[in-house]
Amino acid sequence: MEQITAEKIDLRYVIISHAHCDHIGGVAAFRKALPDVKIGAASQEKDLLAHPEHNNSTVLYGRSFTVEPDIWVSDGDTLTVGGIKLTFLETPGHSPGSMSVVIDGCVFSGDTLFRGAIGRTDVCGCSFDAEMDSIRTKLYTLPGETVVLPGHDEHTTIEYQKKYNVFNSYILQL
Repeated sequence: MEQITAEKIDLRYVIISHAHCDHIGGVAAFRKALPDVKIGAASQEKDLLAHPEHNNSTVLYGRSFTVEPDIWVSDGDTLTVGGIKLTFLETPGHSPGSMSVVIDGCVFSGDTLFRGAIGRTDVCGCSFDAEMDSIRTKLYTLPGETVVLPGHDEHTTIEYQKKYNVFNSYILQL
């Protein structure tokens, strides 16, 4: 909020890549501070967004996080904001409704794809096979120079991932 205020950023949307507690914990603060901001998410995340016991917020943070989005997005949907086009890709696996957002040569991959790794698939609603398929059929089909901006850790590129991701034997065999 300090940076948004200091730089006079006209924030219009908050896009939720997936509904695990570490990715939705700040949404209520944004809504309170900026009531005109719209929240977007994939409809497959409805259960996690509505139930703290599924998004793990109560267990991990000692508070219940729930979110009711203003807009629901699906695979292939686009949204243009201030001349910037966002394209949504459903990339399930890390959660049922995990999605990635492509913007001008970059992809925000949430927790689906990390530099040299993938997001975990051992919590509520996850699927290892779905995540491998999402990476292979959605993310690895992007141009090699596409910059990958994950939900945690360092950025990477699709080309780097295709060469060095430790899960490639699984990703590429499905």
